[in-house]
Amino acid sequence: MDYLKKFDALISVKDDSEENKDLLRANKDLKPTPPKERTWRLYNYILIWFQSSFNVNEWNTGASLIKTSGLPYGEVLGAGIFSIFFSCFVTVLNARQGSDYHIGYPALARSTFGVRLGYFMVFVRMFVAIIWVGVMTYYGSLCLDVTFRCMFGHKWTDITNYLPASADTTTRYMLIFFIYWCLQFPLMFCHPKFIRHFFTVKAFIMPLATLGLFIFCVVRGHGPGKWEVGEKDPATVSKGNLWLSVLNSIMGTVSPMIINQPDISRYAKRPKDTVIPQAIGYLPSKIMVFMFGIVSVCSLYRAYGAAYWNIWDLFNAILDNEWGPGARTGIFFVSLAFAVGNAGTNIFANSIPFAL
Repeated sequence: MDYLKKFDALISVKDDSEENKDLLRANKDLKPTPPKERTWRLYNYILIWFQSSFNVNEWNTGASLIKTSGLPYGEVLGAGIFSIFFSCFVTVLNARQGSDYHIGYPALARSTFGVRLGYFMVFVRMFVAIIWVGVMTYYGSLCLDVTFRCMFGHKWTDITNYLPASADTTTRYMLIFFIYWCLQFPLMFCHPKFIRHFFTVKAFIMPLATLGLFIFCVVRGHGPGKWEVGEKDPATVSKGNLWLSVLNSIMGTVSPMIINQPDISRYAKRPKDTVIPQAIGYLPSKIMVFMFGIVSVCSLYRAYGAAYWNIWDLFNAILDNEWGPGARTGIFFVSLAFAVGNAGTNIFANSIPFAL
């Protein structure tokens, strides 16, 4: 029986709450959020998706699926909307545990994997968050690069490159990445109970900027026409698998926010504020940016004869073809909005989960 006692001692968790010395087992972030810090209200959970959905990654995903999915445009829209409804259901479902118990992902991971294996799951999330912080920072810096082009014209784009071709980048892009990182970095020190104010402001700015870009593209190209974007990638698998690939693409853009729901919902003033309100914000915002990206790319294809999947390429194409005070001013504000908005999404999806 000695081996059973040793095994029991190995898996037992020592109760040291009185001494509070083991901060890996119990600390302020792992314990339930105290009532005074439950500051997120109903409208915060509606607006958080308007600030998160209108971002570079969401736009690029919708725009590129017309070419890469192998489906007709009608089925791309149908598969995309179905995927959005499915991901909404999973998101709301995962938020409930955080709003009921007011604990975050690290504490909830222990209920499934145990205390020790829970550390590994937190480490995996931290590792993925580090990668995506870099990716999203790069996306945001490319939008800020367009903003600088609008401001300084060729004086910015003609910056001397001191890097060799093997670097696969330029001095200009390294500089704009560094500038964007420095501007974004202070937001990482803002606690989730306060960052909601930044999210609220962003939730009003981003839809307006996206709508303005959408209107310009539709007017300039006289609509999407026959939804042509050049030669499409041929389908090599069954239609069911093509629908699943669209589902995978949509879920990929929102999977960090699904996993990290408890880290946000734990600050809810009332548990019910994270259910219906999130669905109200999630569905229209996701569907809008998904369709806006597709229609805009198809419309500009009619005008310029090329499809621009990445939004920063689309910005630069507009400047190349419409260079003038009006285009520079419009793209300046829209690209700046996406640069700032991308920072908010980065905080919501990656920085907060890494810290907690």
